[in-house]
Amino acid sequence: MGHHERCLLFLCLVLAGWHCPSFGQQASGGLRVRVEDADFYSPLQGVAVAVEGLSAAGITDENGNLFIQGIPAGNYTLLFSREGYVRERRNNVLINEGQIKEVSVSMTGIVVELEEYVVPALEEEALSSAISTVQIQTNLKSLATVMGKDFLSKSGASDVAKALSKAAGINIVDGRFVVVRGLSDRYNTVSMNGSRVPAADPDRRAVALDIFPSSVVEAIVTSKTFLPFMPGESTGGAINVVTKARPLKREYSLKIQSGYNTQATGNKNFLTYRGGGTGMFGTAGSRSLNEQVNAENNLPLNPTGTRAERTAKTNQKIAFGKLLTPVFGTETRAPPLDFIFEATLAEPFEFMGLPAGFIVSVDYRKTYSFSDADAVARYQFLPQPGGGFTAEILRGGNVTRGKEVMRSGLMAAMGVELPNDGKLGFTFFFNRLAEDVATDQSSVDASQQESLRQSLAYTERQISTYQLYGNHVSDNRTRIDWIMAYNQTSQLEPDQRVFESLYNSATNQYVIPATFFVSPFRRYWREVYDSNYSANLDISVPLWTEGEKDTVLRFGGSFDRTTREYTADSFAYDNRTTANGYNAPAGSTSTFADEFFNLSPDRQLFRINPEETYSASQLILAGFGMIDLWKDDRLNLTVGSRVEVTELQVQASPLTIYDPSNGISPLLLGDNPSPELFQNLQDAVAGRAPASAELLARSRARISQVDMLPALNASYIIDDVTLRGAVTRTVARPSFKEIAPVPFFVPDTGDIFLGNVDLKMSSIINYDFRAEWKPEPSRSVGLGFFSKAIRNAIELSNGGVLKYRNTPRAEVYGFEFDMQSSLDFLVEELRNFSLGFNYTYIYSRADLFAPSAFADTRRLQGQPDYIFNTSLTYDNKDTGWYAGVFLNVTGPMLSLAGAGDTFPDVIQYPVTTLDLGISKTLGKHAKITFRANNVTNPIIENRYNTPDRSLFSRSKAGVAFSMALNLTW
Repeated sequence: MGHHERCLLFLCLVLAGWHCPSFGQQASGGLRVRVEDADFYSPLQGVAVAVEGLSAAGITDENGNLFIQGIPAGNYTLLFSREGYVRERRNNVLINEGQIKEVSVSMTGIVVELEEYVVPALEEEALSSAISTVQIQTNLKSLATVMGKDFLSKSGASDVAKALSKAAGINIVDGRFVVVRGLSDRYNTVSMNGSRVPAADPDRRAVALDIFPSSVVEAIVTSKTFLPFMPGESTGGAINVVTKARPLKREYSLKIQSGYNTQATGNKNFLTYRGGGTGMFGTAGSRSLNEQVNAENNLPLNPTGTRAERTAKTNQKIAFGKLLTPVFGTETRAPPLDFIFEATLAEPFEFMGLPAGFIVSVDYRKTYSFSDADAVARYQFLPQPGGGFTAEILRGGNVTRGKEVMRSGLMAAMGVELPNDGKLGFTFFFNRLAEDVATDQSSVDASQQESLRQSLAYTERQISTYQLYGNHVSDNRTRIDWIMAYNQTSQLEPDQRVFESLYNSATNQYVIPATFFVSPFRRYWREVYDSNYSANLDISVPLWTEGEKDTVLRFGGSFDRTTREYTADSFAYDNRTTANGYNAPAGSTSTFADEFFNLSPDRQLFRINPEETYSASQLILAGFGMIDLWKDDRLNLTVGSRVEVTELQVQASPLTIYDPSNGISPLLLGDNPSPELFQNLQDAVAGRAPASAELLARSRARISQVDMLPALNASYIIDDVTLRGAVTRTVARPSFKEIAPVPFFVPDTGDIFLGNVDLKMSSIINYDFRAEWKPEPSRSVGLGFFSKAIRNAIELSNGGVLKYRNTPRAEVYGFEFDMQSSLDFLVEELRNFSLGFNYTYIYSRADLFAPSAFADTRRLQGQPDYIFNTSLTYDNKDTGWYAGVFLNVTGPMLSLAGAGDTFPDVIQYPVTTLDLGISKTLGKHAKITFRANNVTNPIIENRYNTPDRSLFSRSKAGVAFSMALNLTW
C-alpha cells in the first residue's frame, strides 16, 4: 500500500467515528455558561469564554450556551469577549471537584463586528492564548489560519518559521523563508501587528521568519485570500505576527534550555577557525574593513606609472595586506551544548484611571550544527551527435561544514485601554541573528584534477521596529484603526574569506600554480542597510443592520517607503607562491590555508573590482475601499478594490568598472545586448571613448506603475457548514538585488549572482474556494481548492551564473484538506488526546527560459508537489502531563531553475521530519520539557532533473535533543 493510500485509509477510519457518542463526564469539575444580550435579553452566540490561568476555553453556541469540562478544583476568573460587545470579567468563580458550576452573564453591545480576519482578543489581550485555533477560525472571514501561543509552546517551535512549517499548504525554505501554496517568498507579505516588515536579507524580497522568536508571539494569522486592506503582494498569503500586548495580570516567567545535537555537540571534528564564532552578541564590529584599506580605492593588481610610483604602490599594497588578519583556513574544535534563555515580565497598572500595562520579553540562544558527509557536484550536460546528453562534471566532491548561530532579542510593549473599547499602544522589537560558517570542500574536476576549497563566512542580520498604534470607536459606532511604524534592518557580511588550491595525488602535495585565473586568497565585505517608514489608516462605518449583522463600509490607505544602501568590497592577494608542491601540514589541527598564506610574507593586497555600491528606494502608496454586506445572517459579500502606486529605483556602480574580458559586464547589459552597446563598453573600459547614454542607463533600474487590485469574497453559512469563495488580483515585485545591475559573489558556493535591470512586476489572478464543517466548536474539517494565473513570473535561472528572469506565463492550482479534533468522539477515555491533520497537493507550471530536451515546462521554484502534516497530542490538565508527536512530509520541489539543456533544473527530493515533545508541570509555577527534533534525520538531496538524476548536493542536519525548565509566577 502506497503512502497516499495509507493516509486515505487512516482518514476514513477517523471520520467514521466522528459522531460516536461520548460517555461520562470528567471527574475534576465543569463549567456551564449562558451568555445573553443585555439590551434584547436574547442568547448571544460566538462569545469567547476563557478560564484565566488555564488553556480551558470555548465559544458559545446559537443558544448562548457553553460547557467546559475537566477544570481542576479551584477559584478562577472568567473572561468573556465578542466583537461588538463590552468585554466582561467574572471573578471568584469557585469550582469544586465533581461540581458543575453554572454562570450567567449579560453583555452590552456597543461596537459593530468589523475585523475581517483578526479577532480583537488576539490583538488586545492574552485571552486569545486560551482559545484554540479551531475556535478562533470560527470568526474569520477570509481563508485563514491562526496559531496561538499555546500551540507554539506545545509544538516546540522556537520561531515563527518553524511554527508555520506545520500549517496547511506552507513550506519553509532554508529554514526561514516561507512558501505558501507553491508561491515563494516574493508572493507573500509579512506584517507585525498589521504593519509590513521590510526584508533584512539582501538576497530575497522576503522577511526571514526565524528572526521572530516564539517567546514574543501572541498569535500568527495567515490569510490565504487577498482582501483590499491587505498589501497587494498577498498572493500566496498575508502573514501577520501578533506580538504580546497589554497584559491582564501580573506575570513573571523564565525559561532555561540546554540542547544536544548528535552531529555537533562535543564533536572534536567540528569545523571552525581561529578567531571564529559569533561571540556573546555578535562580532561584526571586530570584523569590519580596516579604515585605511577602505579609504583607498586605487589598489590595482598591476600598478602603472613611473618606477617610483609603482614601487610606492607595491609597498602600500604589502602594508595594507598586513593590516588584515592572516587567518584563512579552518581548524577543528569541539562545541559545547546548545543554550537557550527566555524571560518575560508583564505588569498591569492604571493610567489616569484607565486599564493599562506593559510587557518586556528577552530571549537569547546559541546553537551549533555540523555535517561531515555532505556532497556537492556541478555538471553541464552536452548534446551528443547520435542523440542524448553526456554529463560533464565541472566540480564535485565532499563538503564538511560547521555552523554556529546566535540569536538575541528584546520586545517591549505598553498599552492603555480607552473608553468605548478603544486602545492606544506602543511596541518596540529588536532582534539580532548571527551565523558563522566554516566550510571545507574537496573536489575533482573534469580532468580528474583534485582541489581543496575552504571558506569562512560570517553573517549578522538585525531588525529594529518601533510601532505606535491605536483604535477609536465613536458614538455612532464608526471605528478608526491606525498604526505608524519605523523599521531599521541590516545584513552585514564582514571579511568572508575563500582559499583554493590544487592537489597532486602523485606527490601528495598541495599546489598553488601561478596560472590560477583568480587569486587563491580572496576576501569580501558586504553591507546592506534598509530604513522603512510606514503608516496605515483603516476606517469602518456601519451602514445598516440585516438580522444580527451590520453592513459596513470600510476604506483607508497606506504609505510605505523603503530606502537601501548597499556596499561591497572584494580583495585578493597576488599569487606569489612557488608552483612547486607543498607537503600537507602535519597534525589534524593545522590549516592548509594559513600554511600556504605564510609561504610569502610580502603578499600584496589588491582590489578585484572597485567598491561596488547601489542605492535603492521603493515607495508604495495605496488606497482601498470595500463594503462588507450581510444578508439574512447567512450570506456575506465583501466587494472592493485596492489601488497601489509603485515607484522602485536603483542606482548602481557604473558598468565600466567591470572588465569585459571576465564575461560579467556583457551579462549585465541585459539578456540580449546589442553589439554596438557591447563595443561601447569595451571602448569605455579601455579609455578609447566615453560611455554612451545607453550604457550609462544600464547602471540604473526603475519600475513605475499603478495597479488596480479588485477583490470579491463571499461566504454562505448552512447550519454548521460554511462555504467561502474569492476572486482577486494581486502583484509581485522584484527585490532591489534582483534588479540591481551588480554582480554578487557567493563565497560559500563559489557561484556568481547577477542583477537584471529588465525585470518586470508580476500580475496574478487568484481563485479560491473552501468548505468548512464544524459539528462542534472543538472540531473542524476543511476542504479548499485554489488556482492562480501568473503573468511575468519572477524566477531564478542557472545558466552557470545565477540570475532572475521573467517567465511569460505560470500557473498554480491545488487543494487543501485539514482536520482537527479531540478524540473523545471515539471513547471518553481518549478525551485528552487530540489529532491534527492537513494535506496539500500543489501543481504548478511555468514556461522555460530556453528550450530544453529534458522538459517543455517546469514547476515554480520552491513549490513542493505535496505537503503533509499530522500531529497527535496528549494533554492532561489534572496530572500536568503533555506529550506531542509532529510529522511533516514535504514532497519533491524545484530548488533551482536551470537554463536550457546545458544547465537543467535542480529538484529537491522528498523530506520527512519528525518532532517529539513531552512536558510535566511541577506544582503551580514550574514545568519541565524534553524535546527531540528532526528525529528521522533525513538526507536532504538535490539532483538535476535529467534522466540519470545526477547529484547536485546532499546534506544531513542531525538530531537535536533538548531539556528545558520553565518557571512562572
